[in-house]
Amino acid sequence: MTFLINPYMVTPSAPTPDFETDFPNATLWTEVGTDFNIASNQANNGQAGNASDQRLYLTSGLGFTLSDSQWAIRYTYKCTTGGDSPQIQSGCPMYVSDSVAKPLTSAFDMIGIFQENGFPLQIAYTNGSGRVGGSTTSALTSATEYYIQLQRTSTTSTSLTVYTDDTYETEFESPITQTIPSGVQALDQLAISSTDNGSRGTPRSAWYVADLKVYDSYNF
Repeated sequence: MTFLINPYMVTPSAPTPDFETDFPNATLWTEVGTDFNIASNQANNGQAGNASDQRLYLTSGLGFTLSDSQWAIRYTYKCTTGGDSPQIQSGCPMYVSDSVAKPLTSAFDMIGIFQENGFPLQIAYTNGSGRVGGSTTSALTSATEYYIQLQRTSTTSTSLTVYTDDTYETEFESPITQTIPSGVQALDQLAISSTDNGSRGTPRSAWYVADLKVYDSYNF
């Protein structure tokens, strides 16, 4: 049997990101508190606990408003257990919102990913009246890099996929999804943050975000 191969067939590639950074320095970012920092091409949480407001946010926002129905965010993520007992792995490694505010603020719109104790990630949103958490992934492995993809796939749905390779081909497990209100709109800010909802101070578990890319009006 003979197979014919189309010599003109091209494998589709991802578009150019609408925003991207490999964190070369802190120029783009405003630092809240003293723990979070940018170094070694990473946004580091500085082993922040959950007892105070520790954040990095884009000083001028994304520079555009995300579509209310379709976008994707990709980044590298690693969390390493550490700090005093009990060990706190909490934080909000990535969220987009309609205003500059802490991730558990009620009076704003937000879609984001939260690091839960025990190392799972949780997808969540806020629609002006408190965070609504969705499903969580299985526990990640400490000190292991993962490649995170957060997408808005329609006006009323989001998805979170964790990959184990930087080509975003090998899934850690099946994607998780969340139904959200269509009123979550006008998201033009991006931040990396502690949760500021507890009593455990620094030092705690260390995590970082690297190689951040944002694609507006596009899904993978």
